[in-house]
Amino acid sequence: MSIITLKTAQFEAHIATQGGTVHGLWWTDQGKNIPLLREAKSTNAAPVESGGFPLIPFGNRIPQNRFSFEGNDYQFQPNTDDDPLYIHGESWQGIWQVAEVSDHHLALHFTHHQAGAAFIYEAEQVFSLNEIGFSLTMRVTNKGDRAMPFGLGWHPYFHLTRQTQLQLNTRKVWTQGAGYLPESCMDLPDDLNFSTLQKLPDHWVNNGFEGWDGKARIVWPEQNTALAIRADPLFDRFFLYVPHGVPEPQSRSDYFCLEPMSHMAGDHCRSDYGGLKILQPSESLSGTIRLQPEYLKTSGLEHSSFN
Repeated sequence: MSIITLKTAQFEAHIATQGGTVHGLWWTDQGKNIPLLREAKSTNAAPVESGGFPLIPFGNRIPQNRFSFEGNDYQFQPNTDDDPLYIHGESWQGIWQVAEVSDHHLALHFTHHQAGAAFIYEAEQVFSLNEIGFSLTMRVTNKGDRAMPFGLGWHPYFHLTRQTQLQLNTRKVWTQGAGYLPESCMDLPDDLNFSTLQKLPDHWVNNGFEGWDGKARIVWPEQNTALAIRADPLFDRFFLYVPHGVPEPQSRSDYFCLEPMSHMAGDHCRSDYGGLKILQPSESLSGTIRLQPEYLKTSGLEHSSFN
């Protein structure tokens, strides 16, 4: 595994070939070095200990480790030690190859051509820094000989302070059911309605949201810093994960995840395959996610540029 450093005058990113993960993203402004993503715990950190990892060829879990598509049944085995369900596919645990690299640009490629596998594909991630922020473009191409449902997503880890606030527009939320899978879709409760800037809940959250416009704003008042997230229309859903209560019931997490996704967890087992895209052989699916920070000259609570 290697760690590649991208750098501009104001931004620095560390990207690991193991898992294609972001090991850190920092913004330097007014003499301050501000972390925009969680820093990986070590150079050989697992994806779940990093600042973010890819969800390719799909995100989250496949219910009961099986699904059917066009008359074919597909079975899976758990791919982690602590979850009985097959989760996130292969790319987040694999070794990515460097295709292009410069001071502020990196393209990584991953291939999964295992004979007999359900998903046979090539994946690409392109990480870029410019004068205003960070962007990640993801692509998956069906390299199999039959059509299959594919999805894309990204699993970033953001710092969670006592005052962290979130603003975004979405229409519906899924309740959490057995196996951490979505159960039923409902209107937004007050504590998960972020149409106006508000603090994240002080309790466990692990829910999927639909009808997202691809825009979000995180505010860290303690640092007078805000971060705008802009995702392409492909990412019209997201998962919000706030793991309060783990490992102890009274514990409070120091991170949260806002995961742009093209589909909802469990969509492989829905009759219409939900937001998954049916890719014919050689067809591709791609989208871009952008992060742009700003320094708040006020307290940050009333300041908003949510457009």
